[in-house]
Amino acid sequence: MKFSLAIVLAVFSTSAYADDCDVARSELNTFDAVYCQNKVFIAEDVRLNENYGILRGLLSANGRNALRTGQRNWIEYRNDECTGTSERWGEVVYARCAKETTRERADFLGNRITECETVGCQISKLSDLR
Repeated sequence: MKFSLAIVLAVFSTSAYADDCDVARSELNTFDAVYCQNKVFIAEDVRLNENYGILRGLLSANGRNALRTGQRNWIEYRNDECTGTSERWGEVVYARCAKETTRERADFLGNRITECETVGCQISKLSDLR
């Protein structure tokens, strides 16, 4: 399932740290930190979509329906948790929140893959919002 977020800031930094997300956070300016959060978010979103596709292939029709419903619920949860409204800028996306919730969901789906491949798919877990 593909989805995209409109990231509030397009950051083009001339800082030496702009591509080094491993630099201590205290050494990054705000724009570099947002750039790094978004860079990691995109990688986690790719991983989430890969895990979703793999898991979908392991499930029965009922399982695929449960997965789709769970994913839609998670997207709504993520959007509620990770967006806000600014009087000046309108809707904003909190980059760190988007990154962390996406990482958690990718991990969750990865755990369901392992579960399906070892002890069998537990369809009831697919509606969890983790």
